[in-house]
Amino acid sequence: MRTISLPKPLIAAVLGALALSACGAPHADADRSPAAKARPAAASHASGAEEAEMRFMELTARILTDCPPPPPPPPGAPADKGAADAPLPPDAWSEAPRPEDLPGGSGPVTPRYGPGETPPGTPDADGAVPVPFDDPATAAPDATPARPGTAAQAPLSEAERCVGDRHARRITEALRKAAPADHQALRTALVGLDYPAARIHRLPDGDTTRVDLRFMGGRAVLDITGTGPAPTVTLASEDTADTTARRTP
Repeated sequence: MRTISLPKPLIAAVLGALALSACGAPHADADRSPAAKARPAAASHASGAEEAEMRFMELTARILTDCPPPPPPPPGAPADKGAADAPLPPDAWSEAPRPEDLPGGSGPVTPRYGPGETPPGTPDADGAVPVPFDDPATAAPDATPARPGTAAQAPLSEAERCVGDRHARRITEALRKAAPADHQALRTALVGLDYPAARIHRLPDGDTTRVDLRFMGGRAVLDITGTGPAPTVTLASEDTADTTARRTP
């Protein structure tokens, strides 16, 4: 999907609205939101698709206020580091076996070089570096590129799941009444719900319409399969086929 670019004054106004909304700033309706108040000043820089994008961001900001804040980390949990980066206790290695206790570790170690020879990797008097003949050959790196889509994908955050589920519920209820007969009617209905046309895509299967909900590095999308009064609305990650929620009227 192509990236949607907006003028800087418009982005600043909308980001301010989202920041206040995420902190729980009260507002009665969209017309009283900070972004709505900033719209006259930014209107000279936005028109058409940009205005539609601004309305979508305002909609997302309103939905975000209905989502609970993320839970605080448990007591004693590192704030900026994962569990793997946490320091180990002083006695963490007290139970580690000694080298001489390992199988084959008893007895003197037989050197791999004879008297008068130098250890592997150590230059001799002439500057040559001897290499043992029984050294295994260095394995050549695998030149086969990884297939796209095989890497593990990051799951949706709790905020994305909450906002995406509320978008799905909103769309499901509206489509139950509108009952669009085909993709074009579905697209028109979504635009009327303040989802920009630039965020609505028909997938190659011909039966699925994707609504791009991504914002500020997010991955959430909605896949709408079918038309009529009972399409299936699925919340998914943009870069994986794994779904996280489904809604069928």
